[in-house]
Amino acid sequence: MRRGTTAAIVGASSAAVLIAAYFVADVQDAAPGIFTLSQAPAPSAAPTASAVPAPTLNVPQGQGDSQAPTSRELEEAWAPSVAAAQEGGWNAWAMVVDARSGNTLYEYNANSAHTPASITKILTAYTALSHLDPNSHLTTSVAQDNDNIYLEGEGDLLLGEGTNSIEVSGRAGLETLAKDTANSLMSKGISHVELHAAPALFADTARPASWSEQQVAGYEGQLAPYAIDAGRTYPKSNEFYADSISNVAEVFAQKLRAQGIDVDFGVRGPAPQGATRIASVQSASVDEQIRWMLYHSDNTLADQYCHFAARQSGGEASFAGSVQTLEKTLSERGIPTDQLSLEDCSGLSANDRIHPKTLAAILSQGFDATQPVAPRVVRNLPWAGVQGTLANRLTDDMVAGNAQAKTGSLAEVSSLAGVVSTSKGHPVIFVIGFDKVPNDGAYATRGYLDNFVTAIAEM
Repeated sequence: MRRGTTAAIVGASSAAVLIAAYFVADVQDAAPGIFTLSQAPAPSAAPTASAVPAPTLNVPQGQGDSQAPTSRELEEAWAPSVAAAQEGGWNAWAMVVDARSGNTLYEYNANSAHTPASITKILTAYTALSHLDPNSHLTTSVAQDNDNIYLEGEGDLLLGEGTNSIEVSGRAGLETLAKDTANSLMSKGISHVELHAAPALFADTARPASWSEQQVAGYEGQLAPYAIDAGRTYPKSNEFYADSISNVAEVFAQKLRAQGIDVDFGVRGPAPQGATRIASVQSASVDEQIRWMLYHSDNTLADQYCHFAARQSGGEASFAGSVQTLEKTLSERGIPTDQLSLEDCSGLSANDRIHPKTLAAILSQGFDATQPVAPRVVRNLPWAGVQGTLANRLTDDMVAGNAQAKTGSLAEVSSLAGVVSTSKGHPVIFVIGFDKVPNDGAYATRGYLDNFVTAIAEM
Protein backbone atom coordinates (compact mmCIF):
# COMPACT_ATOMS: atom_id res chain seq x y z
CA MET A 1 0.00 0.00 0.00
CA ARG A 2 1.60 3.27 -1.09
CA ARG A 3 1.08 6.58 0.66
CA GLY A 4 -1.92 8.32 -0.86
CA THR A 5 -3.29 6.09 -3.59
CA THR A 6 -2.54 2.64 -4.92
CA ALA A 7 -3.42 0.69 -8.03
CA ALA A 8 -7.15 0.68 -8.78
CA ILE A 9 -9.37 -2.32 -8.38
CA VAL A 10 -12.51 -2.62 -10.49
CA GLY A 11 -15.93 -4.50 -10.81
CA ALA A 12 -20.07 -4.73 -11.11
CA SER A 13 -23.24 -5.24 -8.92
CA SER A 14 -25.98 -7.57 -7.64
CA ALA A 15 -28.74 -7.48 -5.04
CA ALA A 16 -27.70 -7.09 -1.41
CA VAL A 17 -28.70 -9.77 1.11
CA LEU A 18 -28.66 -9.31 4.86
CA ILE A 19 -26.84 -11.51 7.32
CA ALA A 20 -28.29 -11.45 10.82
CA ALA A 21 -25.59 -10.87 13.43
CA TYR A 22 -25.65 -10.39 17.15
CA PHE A 23 -22.33 -8.78 17.89
CA VAL A 24 -20.11 -6.42 15.96
CA ALA A 25 -17.04 -6.25 18.12
CA ASP A 26 -16.99 -8.14 21.38
CA VAL A 27 -19.84 -10.63 21.33
CA GLN A 28 -21.16 -10.07 24.80
CA ASP A 29 -20.69 -6.31 24.66
CA ALA A 30 -23.66 -6.36 22.31
CA ALA A 31 -25.65 -9.30 23.64
CA PRO A 32 -25.34 -10.37 27.28
CA GLY A 33 -25.45 -14.10 28.01
CA ILE A 34 -28.40 -15.67 29.69
CA PHE A 35 -26.41 -16.79 32.71
CA THR A 36 -25.81 -14.07 35.31
CA LEU A 37 -23.93 -13.85 38.57
CA SER A 38 -25.62 -11.74 41.20
CA GLN A 39 -22.34 -11.20 43.04
CA ALA A 40 -20.52 -10.01 39.92
CA PRO A 41 -20.34 -6.21 39.54
CA ALA A 42 -20.90 -6.47 35.79
CA PRO A 43 -20.69 -3.11 33.99
CA SER A 44 -23.31 -2.00 31.54
CA ALA A 45 -22.88 -2.80 27.86
CA ALA A 46 -20.34 -0.54 26.21
CA PRO A 47 -21.71 1.71 23.45
CA THR A 48 -19.90 2.61 20.28
CA ALA A 49 -18.22 6.01 20.16
CA SER A 50 -16.58 8.14 17.50
CA ALA A 51 -12.85 7.57 17.32
CA VAL A 52 -10.82 10.59 18.34
CA PRO A 53 -7.05 11.12 18.25
CA ALA A 54 -5.47 9.05 21.02
CA PRO A 55 -3.72 11.10 23.67
CA THR A 56 -0.05 10.47 24.40
CA LEU A 57 0.51 7.55 26.74
CA ASN A 58 0.89 8.98 30.23
CA VAL A 59 3.88 7.23 31.78
CA PRO A 60 5.32 9.28 34.65
CA GLN A 61 9.10 9.52 34.46
CA GLY A 62 11.81 10.39 36.94
CA GLN A 63 10.03 8.91 39.94
CA GLY A 64 12.79 6.75 41.31
CA ASP A 65 11.03 6.27 44.63
CA SER A 66 7.86 4.84 43.09
CA GLN A 67 7.40 1.13 43.65
CA ALA A 68 5.70 -1.54 41.64
CA PRO A 69 2.85 -3.45 43.29
CA THR A 70 3.98 -6.50 45.24
CA SER A 71 2.98 -10.02 44.30
CA ARG A 72 1.08 -10.26 47.59
CA GLU A 73 -0.95 -7.11 46.82
CA LEU A 74 -1.77 -8.42 43.37
CA GLU A 75 -2.66 -11.88 44.68
CA GLU A 76 -5.08 -10.36 47.18
CA ALA A 77 -6.64 -8.16 44.49
CA TRP A 78 -7.08 -11.15 42.15
CA ALA A 79 -8.46 -13.43 44.91
CA PRO A 80 -12.15 -12.53 44.29
CA SER A 81 -11.73 -13.57 40.64
CA VAL A 82 -10.19 -16.89 41.69
CA ALA A 83 -12.97 -17.54 44.19
CA ALA A 84 -15.69 -16.73 41.66
CA ALA A 85 -14.07 -18.97 39.04
CA GLN A 86 -13.79 -21.86 41.46
CA GLU A 87 -17.38 -21.47 42.55
CA GLY A 88 -18.72 -20.99 39.03
CA GLY A 89 -16.61 -23.69 37.39
CA TRP A 90 -14.60 -21.66 34.88
CA ASN A 91 -10.94 -20.77 34.32
CA ALA A 92 -9.35 -17.57 35.59
CA TRP A 93 -5.91 -16.47 34.37
CA ALA A 94 -3.76 -13.42 34.93
CA MET A 95 -0.33 -11.98 34.18
CA VAL A 96 0.89 -8.65 35.55
CA VAL A 97 4.19 -7.15 34.38
CA ASP A 98 6.23 -4.15 35.52
CA ALA A 99 6.22 -1.88 32.45
CA ARG A 100 9.56 -0.32 33.42
CA SER A 101 11.65 -3.38 34.22
CA GLY A 102 9.76 -6.00 32.24
CA ASN A 103 9.68 -8.24 35.31
CA THR A 104 6.62 -10.39 35.93
CA LEU A 105 4.96 -9.20 39.14
CA TYR A 106 2.20 -11.80 39.39
CA GLU A 107 0.93 -14.85 37.53
CA TYR A 108 -2.09 -17.04 37.98
CA ASN A 109 -2.76 -19.97 35.66
CA ALA A 110 -0.57 -18.20 33.09
CA ASN A 111 1.61 -21.11 32.06
CA SER A 112 -0.53 -21.98 29.03
CA ALA A 113 -2.46 -20.32 26.22
CA HIS A 114 -6.10 -19.33 26.65
CA THR A 115 -9.00 -18.32 24.39
CA PRO A 116 -8.37 -14.59 23.91
CA ALA A 117 -11.53 -13.24 22.19
CA SER A 118 -11.01 -9.69 20.91
CA ILE A 119 -7.76 -8.94 22.74
CA THR A 120 -6.42 -10.79 19.69
CA LYS A 121 -6.80 -7.44 17.93
CA ILE A 122 -3.70 -6.14 19.78
CA LEU A 123 -1.68 -8.68 17.77
CA THR A 124 -3.57 -7.68 14.63
CA ALA A 125 -2.84 -3.97 15.07
CA TYR A 126 0.83 -4.78 15.72
CA THR A 127 1.01 -6.88 12.56
CA ALA A 128 -0.77 -4.35 10.35
CA LEU A 129 1.33 -1.43 11.55
CA SER A 130 4.48 -3.50 11.03
CA HIS A 131 3.77 -3.78 7.29
CA LEU A 132 1.59 -0.82 6.30
CA ASP A 133 2.35 2.89 6.17
CA PRO A 134 0.25 4.39 8.99
CA ASN A 135 -0.03 7.69 7.08
CA SER A 136 -1.35 6.11 3.87
CA HIS A 137 -4.98 6.25 2.77
CA LEU A 138 -7.40 4.00 0.88
CA THR A 139 -8.88 5.51 -2.25
CA THR A 140 -12.37 4.92 -3.63
CA SER A 141 -12.68 6.26 -7.15
CA VAL A 142 -14.62 6.28 -10.41
CA ALA A 143 -13.09 5.47 -13.79
CA GLN A 144 -14.89 6.31 -17.04
CA ASP A 145 -14.83 4.68 -20.46
CA ASN A 146 -17.38 6.32 -22.78
CA ASP A 147 -20.82 5.75 -21.15
CA ASN A 148 -19.47 3.17 -18.68
CA ILE A 149 -18.23 4.07 -15.23
CA TYR A 150 -16.40 1.78 -12.82
CA LEU A 151 -16.60 2.17 -9.04
CA GLU A 152 -13.15 1.17 -7.82
CA GLY A 153 -11.95 0.56 -4.27
CA GLU A 154 -8.77 -0.21 -2.37
CA GLY A 155 -10.54 -1.55 0.71
CA ASP A 156 -12.08 1.36 2.61
CA LEU A 157 -14.78 -0.28 4.75
CA LEU A 158 -15.69 2.98 6.45
CA LEU A 159 -17.28 4.91 3.60
CA GLY A 160 -20.09 7.31 4.45
CA GLU A 161 -23.31 7.84 2.52
CA GLY A 162 -23.08 11.65 2.73
CA THR A 163 -20.40 14.20 2.03
CA ASN A 164 -16.81 13.83 3.22
CA SER A 165 -16.65 13.95 7.03
CA ILE A 166 -14.08 14.67 9.71
CA GLU A 167 -15.08 11.40 11.40
CA VAL A 168 -13.01 8.27 10.76
CA SER A 169 -16.11 6.37 9.68
CA GLY A 170 -17.47 8.48 6.85
CA ARG A 171 -14.26 10.38 6.08
CA ALA A 172 -14.79 9.44 2.42
CA GLY A 173 -18.38 10.21 1.40
CA LEU A 174 -20.31 8.68 -1.48
CA GLU A 175 -22.33 11.86 -1.96
CA THR A 176 -19.10 13.82 -2.50
CA LEU A 177 -17.88 11.16 -4.92
CA ALA A 178 -21.20 11.24 -6.80
CA LYS A 179 -21.21 15.05 -7.10
CA ASP A 180 -17.67 15.10 -8.48
CA THR A 181 -18.50 12.25 -10.84
CA ALA A 182 -21.68 13.95 -12.09
CA ASN A 183 -19.85 17.24 -12.66
CA SER A 184 -17.24 15.48 -14.76
CA LEU A 185 -19.84 13.53 -16.77
CA MET A 186 -22.04 16.57 -17.42
CA SER A 187 -19.06 18.61 -18.57
CA LYS A 188 -18.68 16.00 -21.31
CA GLY A 189 -22.39 15.98 -22.15
CA ILE A 190 -23.01 12.55 -20.60
CA SER A 191 -26.24 12.09 -18.62
CA HIS A 192 -26.76 8.31 -18.82
CA VAL A 193 -24.20 5.71 -17.67
CA GLU A 194 -23.80 2.04 -16.95
CA LEU A 195 -22.27 1.50 -13.51
CA HIS A 196 -19.94 -1.42 -12.82
CA ALA A 197 -19.12 -2.30 -9.19
CA ALA A 198 -15.82 -3.77 -8.05
CA PRO A 199 -15.04 -7.50 -7.89
CA ALA A 200 -13.82 -9.23 -4.74
CA LEU A 201 -10.73 -7.68 -3.19
CA PHE A 202 -9.13 -10.99 -2.23
CA ALA A 203 -9.01 -14.18 -4.31
CA ASP A 204 -9.60 -16.50 -1.35
CA THR A 205 -12.77 -15.48 0.50
CA ALA A 206 -13.30 -18.71 2.48
CA ARG A 207 -13.89 -18.06 6.17
CA PRO A 208 -12.79 -20.38 8.99
CA ALA A 209 -15.08 -23.41 9.12
CA SER A 210 -15.29 -23.08 12.89
CA TRP A 211 -17.25 -19.82 12.57
CA SER A 212 -20.25 -21.70 11.20
CA GLU A 213 -19.88 -24.47 13.74
CA GLN A 214 -19.77 -21.93 16.56
CA GLN A 215 -22.56 -19.84 15.01
CA VAL A 216 -20.45 -16.68 14.79
CA ALA A 217 -20.12 -16.39 11.00
CA GLY A 218 -22.66 -13.57 10.90
CA TYR A 219 -20.70 -11.43 13.33
CA GLU A 220 -18.36 -10.06 10.68
CA GLY A 221 -19.06 -8.19 7.46
CA GLN A 222 -17.62 -8.89 4.03
CA LEU A 223 -13.94 -8.25 3.37
CA ALA A 224 -14.39 -6.07 0.31
CA PRO A 225 -13.04 -3.25 -1.87
CA TYR A 226 -15.46 -0.96 -0.07
CA ALA A 227 -18.30 -0.86 2.45
CA ILE A 228 -20.34 1.65 4.40
CA ASP A 229 -19.78 1.54 8.17
CA ALA A 230 -17.97 -1.81 7.88
CA GLY A 231 -20.97 -3.28 6.06
CA ARG A 232 -23.63 -2.65 8.71
CA THR A 233 -27.21 -2.42 7.53
CA TYR A 234 -27.76 0.81 9.51
CA PRO A 235 -25.72 2.80 12.10
CA LYS A 236 -24.83 0.77 15.21
CA SER A 237 -26.58 -2.23 13.72
CA ASN A 238 -25.52 -5.76 14.57
CA GLU A 239 -26.54 -6.94 11.11
CA PHE A 240 -24.31 -6.91 8.04
CA TYR A 241 -24.88 -6.94 4.31
CA ALA A 242 -23.82 -10.23 2.76
CA ASP A 243 -22.74 -8.21 -0.29
CA SER A 244 -21.30 -4.85 0.75
CA ILE A 245 -20.06 -4.28 -2.78
CA SER A 246 -23.57 -4.23 -4.21
CA ASN A 247 -24.87 -2.13 -1.33
CA VAL A 248 -22.25 0.56 -1.96
CA ALA A 249 -22.94 0.49 -5.71
CA GLU A 250 -26.66 0.93 -5.12
CA VAL A 251 -26.15 3.84 -2.72
CA PHE A 252 -23.72 5.46 -5.14
CA ALA A 253 -26.22 5.04 -7.98
CA GLN A 254 -28.89 6.78 -5.88
CA LYS A 255 -26.52 9.67 -5.23
CA LEU A 256 -25.74 9.94 -8.95
CA ARG A 257 -29.44 9.99 -9.85
CA ALA A 258 -29.95 12.80 -7.34
CA GLN A 259 -27.35 14.73 -9.37
CA GLY A 260 -29.31 14.20 -12.60
CA ILE A 261 -27.44 11.18 -13.98
CA ASP A 262 -29.46 8.18 -15.22
CA VAL A 263 -27.83 4.94 -14.04
CA ASP A 264 -28.13 1.34 -15.16
CA PHE A 265 -26.13 -1.49 -13.62
CA GLY A 266 -23.58 -3.44 -15.63
CA VAL A 267 -21.77 -6.69 -14.95
CA ARG A 268 -18.81 -6.87 -12.63
CA GLY A 269 -15.51 -6.65 -14.35
CA PRO A 270 -12.33 -4.60 -14.55
CA ALA A 271 -12.22 -1.22 -16.23
CA PRO A 272 -10.66 -1.50 -19.68
CA GLN A 273 -7.23 -0.13 -20.38
CA GLY A 274 -7.44 3.54 -21.11
CA ALA A 275 -10.35 4.23 -18.73
CA THR A 276 -9.93 7.63 -17.09
CA ARG A 277 -10.26 8.31 -13.40
CA ILE A 278 -12.73 11.18 -13.06
CA ALA A 279 -13.37 11.39 -9.30
CA SER A 280 -12.01 10.01 -6.02
CA VAL A 281 -12.30 10.24 -2.25
CA GLN A 282 -9.82 9.12 0.41
CA SER A 283 -10.27 7.32 3.70
CA ALA A 284 -8.93 8.36 7.05
CA SER A 285 -5.32 7.27 7.47
CA VAL A 286 -4.44 3.63 8.08
CA ASP A 287 -3.43 4.57 11.62
CA GLU A 288 -6.80 6.23 12.28
CA GLN A 289 -8.70 3.25 10.88
CA ILE A 290 -6.72 0.80 13.02
CA ARG A 291 -7.38 2.96 16.07
CA TRP A 292 -11.10 2.93 15.16
CA MET A 293 -10.91 -0.86 14.87
CA LEU A 294 -9.44 -1.09 18.38
CA TYR A 295 -11.90 1.39 19.88
CA HIS A 296 -14.94 -0.40 18.45
CA SER A 297 -13.40 -3.89 18.48
CA ASP A 298 -14.51 -4.20 14.87
CA ASN A 299 -14.06 -7.74 13.56
CA THR A 300 -14.37 -6.87 9.88
CA LEU A 301 -11.64 -4.23 9.90
CA ALA A 302 -9.40 -6.49 11.98
CA ASP A 303 -9.46 -9.31 9.44
CA GLN A 304 -9.34 -6.88 6.49
CA TYR A 305 -6.17 -5.23 7.80
CA CYS A 306 -4.61 -8.59 8.57
CA HIS A 307 -5.24 -9.54 4.93
CA PHE A 308 -3.64 -6.25 3.84
CA ALA A 309 -0.56 -7.03 5.94
CA ALA A 310 -0.28 -10.53 4.48
CA ARG A 311 -0.52 -9.19 0.93
CA GLN A 312 1.97 -6.40 1.60
CA SER A 313 4.52 -8.84 3.07
CA GLY A 314 4.24 -11.18 0.08
CA GLY A 315 2.05 -13.72 1.85
CA GLU A 316 -1.31 -15.16 0.87
CA ALA A 317 -4.19 -12.75 1.42
CA SER A 318 -6.50 -15.30 3.05
CA PHE A 319 -7.46 -16.14 6.61
CA ALA A 320 -4.78 -18.82 6.80
CA GLY A 321 -2.22 -16.56 5.13
CA SER A 322 -3.06 -13.67 7.43
CA VAL A 323 -2.55 -15.78 10.54
CA GLN A 324 0.78 -17.04 9.17
CA THR A 325 1.87 -13.45 8.52
CA LEU A 326 0.84 -12.44 12.04
CA GLU A 327 2.82 -15.25 13.66
CA LYS A 328 5.88 -14.63 11.47
CA THR A 329 5.76 -10.90 12.18
CA LEU A 330 5.66 -11.41 15.94
CA SER A 331 8.47 -13.97 15.83
CA GLU A 332 10.74 -11.76 13.73
CA ARG A 333 10.25 -8.86 16.14
CA GLY A 334 11.09 -10.77 19.29
CA ILE A 335 7.55 -11.45 20.52
CA PRO A 336 7.16 -15.00 21.94
CA THR A 337 4.69 -17.11 19.99
CA ASP A 338 4.73 -20.25 22.14
CA GLN A 339 1.37 -22.05 21.96
CA LEU A 340 -0.03 -19.37 19.62
CA SER A 341 -2.84 -20.88 17.55
CA LEU A 342 -5.25 -18.67 15.60
CA GLU A 343 -7.92 -19.20 12.96
CA ASP A 344 -8.56 -15.49 12.43
CA CYS A 345 -7.18 -12.07 13.35
CA SER A 346 -10.37 -10.82 15.01
CA GLY A 347 -10.65 -13.28 17.90
CA LEU A 348 -14.04 -14.55 16.74
CA SER A 349 -13.14 -18.23 16.86
CA ALA A 350 -13.37 -19.98 20.21
CA ASN A 351 -10.53 -22.19 18.93
CA ASP A 352 -8.07 -19.28 19.02
CA ARG A 353 -5.34 -19.53 21.67
CA ILE A 354 -2.82 -16.91 22.84
CA HIS A 355 -0.36 -17.20 25.71
CA PRO A 356 -0.57 -14.23 28.12
CA LYS A 357 3.17 -13.59 27.69
CA THR A 358 2.64 -12.89 23.96
CA LEU A 359 0.29 -10.02 24.74
CA ALA A 360 2.43 -8.84 27.65
CA ALA A 361 5.51 -8.71 25.39
CA ILE A 362 3.79 -6.45 22.85
CA LEU A 363 2.53 -4.14 25.58
CA SER A 364 6.00 -4.10 27.16
CA GLN A 365 7.53 -3.04 23.85
CA GLY A 366 5.05 -0.18 23.90
CA PHE A 367 7.12 1.43 26.66
CA ASP A 368 10.34 1.23 24.64
CA ALA A 369 10.75 4.40 22.56
CA THR A 370 13.21 2.63 20.26
CA GLN A 371 10.51 0.23 19.09
CA PRO A 372 8.93 1.28 15.76
CA VAL A 373 5.46 -0.25 16.18
CA ALA A 374 4.37 -1.21 19.71
CA PRO A 375 4.29 2.33 21.19
CA ARG A 376 1.80 3.30 18.47
CA VAL A 377 -0.33 0.22 19.25
CA VAL A 378 -0.48 1.12 22.95
CA ARG A 379 -1.30 4.77 22.18
CA ASN A 380 -4.16 3.56 19.98
CA LEU A 381 -5.86 1.55 22.74
CA PRO A 382 -9.07 3.11 24.10
CA TRP A 383 -8.95 4.97 27.40
CA ALA A 384 -10.91 3.65 30.37
CA GLY A 385 -14.22 5.41 30.97
CA VAL A 386 -13.80 7.51 27.85
CA GLN A 387 -13.72 5.70 24.52
CA GLY A 388 -15.18 2.83 22.53
CA THR A 389 -15.81 -0.44 24.35
CA LEU A 390 -14.33 1.08 27.54
CA ALA A 391 -16.61 4.12 27.54
CA ASN A 392 -18.81 2.65 30.30
CA ARG A 393 -16.17 0.52 32.01
CA LEU A 394 -13.44 1.32 34.55
CA THR A 395 -15.14 4.60 35.45
CA ASP A 396 -13.85 5.03 39.03
CA ASP A 397 -11.76 8.17 39.57
CA MET A 398 -8.45 6.35 40.04
CA VAL A 399 -8.68 4.40 36.81
CA ALA A 400 -10.82 6.42 34.35
CA GLY A 401 -8.55 8.25 31.93
CA ASN A 402 -5.63 6.34 33.45
CA ALA A 403 -5.88 2.81 32.03
CA GLN A 404 -5.77 1.93 28.34
CA ALA A 405 -6.93 -1.53 27.33
CA LYS A 406 -8.47 -3.81 24.75
CA THR A 407 -11.60 -5.69 25.73
CA GLY A 408 -12.47 -9.24 24.72
CA SER A 409 -15.84 -11.00 24.91
CA LEU A 410 -17.29 -14.25 23.64
CA ALA A 411 -20.12 -16.28 25.06
CA GLU A 412 -17.71 -18.24 27.29
CA VAL A 413 -14.83 -15.73 27.43
CA SER A 414 -14.17 -12.35 29.00
CA SER A 415 -10.70 -10.79 28.77
CA LEU A 416 -8.85 -7.51 29.19
CA ALA A 417 -5.29 -6.51 28.26
CA GLY A 418 -3.64 -3.14 28.66
CA VAL A 419 -1.71 -0.73 30.85
CA VAL A 420 -2.47 1.29 33.99
CA SER A 421 -0.50 3.51 36.39
CA THR A 422 -0.64 2.95 40.14
CA SER A 423 -1.33 5.74 42.61
CA LYS A 424 2.47 6.04 42.94
CA GLY A 425 2.83 6.61 39.22
CA HIS A 426 4.22 3.17 38.40
CA PRO A 427 3.11 1.82 34.99
CA VAL A 428 1.85 -1.76 35.06
CA ILE A 429 0.82 -4.13 32.26
CA PHE A 430 -2.07 -6.54 32.81
CA VAL A 431 -3.34 -9.47 30.71
CA ILE A 432 -6.30 -11.06 32.45
CA GLY A 433 -9.32 -13.13 31.62
CA PHE A 434 -11.83 -15.91 32.16
CA ASP A 435 -12.65 -18.74 29.77
CA LYS A 436 -14.90 -21.77 29.70
CA VAL A 437 -17.57 -19.84 31.58
CA PRO A 438 -20.67 -22.11 31.59
CA ASN A 439 -24.07 -21.24 30.17
CA ASP A 440 -22.66 -18.48 27.93
CA GLY A 441 -22.32 -16.35 31.05
CA ALA A 442 -18.99 -14.58 30.47
CA TYR A 443 -20.59 -11.14 30.10
CA ALA A 444 -21.57 -11.11 33.75
CA THR A 445 -17.99 -11.78 34.89
CA ARG A 446 -16.47 -8.60 33.42
CA GLY A 447 -16.87 -6.70 36.66
CA TYR A 448 -14.23 -8.89 38.33
CA LEU A 449 -11.71 -7.92 35.65
CA ASP A 450 -12.59 -4.23 36.01
CA ASN A 451 -12.29 -4.40 39.79
CA PHE A 452 -8.82 -5.94 39.53
CA VAL A 453 -7.54 -3.18 37.24
CA THR A 454 -9.11 -0.56 39.50
CA ALA A 455 -7.34 -2.15 42.48
CA ILE A 456 -3.98 -1.88 40.68
CA ALA A 457 -4.64 1.81 40.00
CA GLU A 458 -5.21 2.33 43.70
CA MET A 459 -1.98 0.57 44.78
